[in-house]
Amino acid sequence: MSHHEYINEDDREEALWGVAQLWEQAIMRRHLVGGYENMLELFEEYERFNCDMIVYYDDITCKGSKSMTGMIQDIANERNIPLVWISHDLIDPRAIPRSEMRKQFNDFMFTVMGEEPLDKSLLDFDDSKGW
Repeated sequence: MSHHEYINEDDREEALWGVAQLWEQAIMRRHLVGGYENMLELFEEYERFNCDMIVYYDDITCKGSKSMTGMIQDIANERNIPLVWISHDLIDPRAIPRSEMRKQFNDFMFTVMGEEPLDKSLLDFDDSKGW
C-alpha cells in the first residue's frame, strides 16, 4: 500500500521521478498527512490486483490506524473479503514477536480459510536469533 505505480527504469530522469513519488507517498508520511481516505484505498488495490484476501499489518503504536479498524473490518465484511489482522510493533519488535505474528496468520488460515499447512514444521520455530 505504500506505492503501487510501476517505476520506469528506461530513463534515468523518469526513474528518479518515480523514486521521488514513492518517497512522497511512503506509508507513514502519507498516513499522517493524507487522512483516512488513503487507508481505504486498500479495497481498490484488492480489486485491482484480484486478491484472495487482505493481510493488514496493524501497528499497535499507531492511534490513527486503531481508529480505523472497525470501519475497515465492516467494509471487508460487507464485501465478503477475508481480512486478517496481524499485530506488530514497528518501533520494538520484541513487543509482538514474529512467532506471535505467524500464529495470528496461521490461526486465520485454519479457521477462516479452512486451509492446512503443507509443512507443519514451519508453523512454529525458534527465530529468536533471527534478524
